[in-house]
Amino acid sequence: HRGVSGPVVLQISSYWDQAGGEPVAFDLVPDAEEEKLLQWLRKEHKSKRNAEARCLVRQLFTERFADVFWQEYGATALGVAPEAKLRDVPQMQLKHLAALLKRWEMHFGGTEGYPKAEVTCGGLAIEALCPDTLEALEQPGLYFVGEAVDVTGWLGGYNFQWAWSSGYTAG
Repeated sequence: HRGVSGPVVLQISSYWDQAGGEPVAFDLVPDAEEEKLLQWLRKEHKSKRNAEARCLVRQLFTERFADVFWQEYGATALGVAPEAKLRDVPQMQLKHLAALLKRWEMHFGGTEGYPKAEVTCGGLAIEALCPDTLEALEQPGLYFVGEAVDVTGWLGGYNFQWAWSSGYTAG
């Protein structure tokens, strides 16, 4: 994988502005309210003074993601060097980390393009087809199926199902 990927990103990629306009916000700790998260961060800060500060995010995420997140975002949010110890982090800065974890904003710069696409959007408008046969209304004898039609389903096999069902319908 390169960049941000996986099922969630594939699902939302149909909706985000590819021109890079509005950022997409991620709640990285959805099971905790921000105030509860802040209380936990303060407790950890107090009890593990000699630990590396990145241990805060390592307890929440996989080590690989935690280390990159800490290096690129977490240390900056706290105003410390990436290799800082918890004792070097002013307790008042923990609120910035809690806020970042609850609303991590990211601007997407594009996609990997058609060769890496799992599903494509667009195609002939479904309204231009006979619903019973998928024959083009303006060109008798011409049929459209699968991704040639502007139908996009959720992740989980729906696009495969559309391809098979539309092929069967068209004959």
